[in-house]
Amino acid sequence: HKVTAKTLITWGRDDRVSPLDMALIPMRLIPQVELHVFPNCGHWAMVEAKADFERTVLAFLRQ
Repeated sequence: HKVTAKTLITWGRDDRVSPLDMALIPMRLIPQVELHVFPNCGHWAMVEAKADFERTVLAFLRQ
């Protein structure tokens, strides 16, 4: 509730450490939040889908 900056949350669709439904918590608490879900990824989307992750983050930062 204290985060006011536009925020990107990334999640692996197949994350067994933090299941996707856990993304609902920050989605409800952060006013300007965007969620990007990576298909066929577990907990380490930044490693498992490195190129797509980098494209997603860079596109978000350029907004």
